[in-house]
Amino acid sequence: MQASFLDQASIFGVSPDLILLSLLFLVFFSENYALVMSGAFFLGLLMDIFSGFYFGSYVLSFFILGNVIYLILNKLIPRGNNYIFLAIVFIGTILESLIIFCIVYLIYTFNADDYYIHMDLLFFKNIMLESAYNAILAFILLPLKKFFV
Repeated sequence: MQASFLDQASIFGVSPDLILLSLLFLVFFSENYALVMSGAFFLGLLMDIFSGFYFGSYVLSFFILGNVIYLILNKLIPRGNNYIFLAIVFIGTILESLIIFCIVYLIYTFNADDYYIHMDLLFFKNIMLESAYNAILAFILLPLKKFFV
């Protein structure tokens, strides 16, 4: 669904990430750690299978992101506020993109045959646009939270 439907809804070549949004819904609205980590694994695996990217990179990224946000929510930020959830979606999208960038950077750094990667302005512009797009979509889909609680 994400690849077929949301490509039509792209803005400046950036489309929202429903799988990441599902993970963030799960992390924010569920207090069951085992459920959150299982969801992170299976959603990351789903993303790895259908993305054609380095296999395991999304599993690792979603696992790290799920752990970080889950720990922050349990130690620092109260759950239940919809505005906090939208901020978590915005920041979580940025973190997920940076984690993926670090994974790719490490792969290219340790592979002598490939060229190094450099961050450019377009990369950061796409992160901000995708973060805003995910937050807007999360606001629209917020009534679905009853399925994640």
